[in-house]
Amino acid sequence: MPKNLLILVDQILSSGTNAVALIFSAVFLPPAELGTYAVLQLVATTVVAFQRSLIIEPSLSLSTANSPIDVSRRWTLVFWAPAVVVAICTFALFGNGLQSILLGLAIVLPGVQDLFRYRAFALRLMGRAALSDGIWLAVLVVGFAVLRPQDAFSAIVVWGIAGGVALVVLPLARRKGAGTIGSVFRLGRFQIVDWAFATATSSVPLFIVQAVLPFASVGAFRLAQTAMGPLNTINSYVTIRFLLDAGEIQALSAEESGRRIRNTNLVLSGITLLYGAALWIGYLLFGGLLDPGVANQMTYALPLTIFASVITAPCTAYIAYIRAMALQRFAIPPRIATLVVSGIALSLGLLLWFSVGLDPLVLPVVLPTTASLIAFWLTVRWIRARASRTGNTEQAAV
Repeated sequence: MPKNLLILVDQILSSGTNAVALIFSAVFLPPAELGTYAVLQLVATTVVAFQRSLIIEPSLSLSTANSPIDVSRRWTLVFWAPAVVVAICTFALFGNGLQSILLGLAIVLPGVQDLFRYRAFALRLMGRAALSDGIWLAVLVVGFAVLRPQDAFSAIVVWGIAGGVALVVLPLARRKGAGTIGSVFRLGRFQIVDWAFATATSSVPLFIVQAVLPFASVGAFRLAQTAMGPLNTINSYVTIRFLLDAGEIQALSAEESGRRIRNTNLVLSGITLLYGAALWIGYLLFGGLLDPGVANQMTYALPLTIFASVITAPCTAYIAYIRAMALQRFAIPPRIATLVVSGIALSLGLLLWFSVGLDPLVLPVVLPTTASLIAFWLTVRWIRARASRTGNTEQAAV
């Protein structure tokens, strides 16, 4: 199977595992326990996202055509420090004794599996990564079917320990690779800020509106965002492809890199538009199954969310290019600009709600996405022009 297809299959399996775990939990757990499970899974996936930003993706950014990065055991040791702290805090709150140990492992093991999965990518062992995520999904399904967990602790342990079992097929032996811990952290610190700003831009308006009003459309917009979630699989695939080709991308001319970005943008925009259209048709056909209050809000929340997704689709390629060029620091100004616009849009949205009754989330959904597209387009254009002027096609200094 072609390596690109293996990466895509792996992304589908990886995303599917989290989704299937949540679906099974919704089937087996009572509402209160389901909420606790969702929080625990969020803690574990946040650790994974933190690790990718601080360690994994910066490591891949430092790879070159002649010296591919090896996310080896030293990165695992670095990762374990914050992960274990999170695990200790989690099981201190939710468990004791053997239960605490199992819960701590359930929080940490998904991060370890994710680290070695990306290491398999870096070593061009895409089949191993896909097999590992396939094993995780299979063990998860069997675990839920056999144990039929009735509480959040049992459900999260099944999910997390299944991730640990999936480690058996991933390469663990150490190989020499590019980059040092210091050089990785110098990039990682910028990517952590990038990640924090992106999370704040997408989530804070929902929390604030819910806290201030509260407003019924918060749930509708969140549901619409969840419905667009499968596109994250494609976005992750594009990011991985750019990072794995970092050495080649750094050697491209400005014209060649521009062509690659444009081609990627066309594909991403087309897929997003087609998926959004299919989703809207599905809503028109089956939206009547929703609660009437939610359905009324979805009539505008869903098309606005689809519009925002189409507008920001090219940002995936822009951000992936910036990371592949090891220029993570240049992603910060666009994030700051987008966050500022988000704050202005939220203020205007609340003002319009109190004055004319317009949903306060409309502007925070539309304006920041447009600002993000413009800001990242200008940033990448400047980076390419800078490279063209200097004639520097080597990896940028960090």
